[in-house]
Amino acid sequence: MIERSATLASAQTITVFPAYFPDILEQLDDAAPENDSNASHWTLRKNENLHGLREFSPGDRVAWIDWKTTAKTGTMMTREFENSALSRISVGFFGADDPNFEYALRAAYSFSRKLLEQNNELRITLFGTEIETFDFGRGSKHLHEISQAFAEIKPQKVDILLAPFEKELKESGALLLFVPRITKTLTRQIQKLADKKVILISIYEPEENQPNVIYLHKDLLTPTQGGES
Repeated sequence: MIERSATLASAQTITVFPAYFPDILEQLDDAAPENDSNASHWTLRKNENLHGLREFSPGDRVAWIDWKTTAKTGTMMTREFENSALSRISVGFFGADDPNFEYALRAAYSFSRKLLEQNNELRITLFGTEIETFDFGRGSKHLHEISQAFAEIKPQKVDILLAPFEKELKESGALLLFVPRITKTLTRQIQKLADKKVILISIYEPEENQPNVIYLHKDLLTPTQGGES
């Protein structure tokens, strides 16, 4: 685990924020299953002449997601209208105790920061040793508060996180959830509330290949590969 804060001899604490990857939207585009031979709707992402996307529904393939449109409108899987007002998006980070914790943390932080820098309105819940929820907001103050929480979060056992996660899932209309790894326990928890719109983004592991999950590779979330502070 990489330490993200340090206490100096003079009792001062330096806070180190997670590495920032400003190309996170492009990473998500590239990671979506565009090579799926059945993904006939993948042209939605590439066709610049289309005016918008229909709203995401449970059961839809992740290949239908247009991340750049999501960032512009702040709304997951909705139609894109000219001069439309920015909307809201809910993000979650499931901080399970896992070797991939830091990679998933960087992805969630980068996505949240990118959207806030583009003046979207964001709600985010961090699940770790402490459960923190930041209600919808935008601007530099909101970004600073969220960044501070990302810097301080520590991993927690999956079983302890399930109850607060279920509560958040019931309250969120649609949730984009970053996780270190997809587990059967987490999948069952989501399936219990099948009417909720949950998009899972996980760190790629060779043994994992679940449908409707976006997998990001670790090497793209390593600071030497282009992360910023």
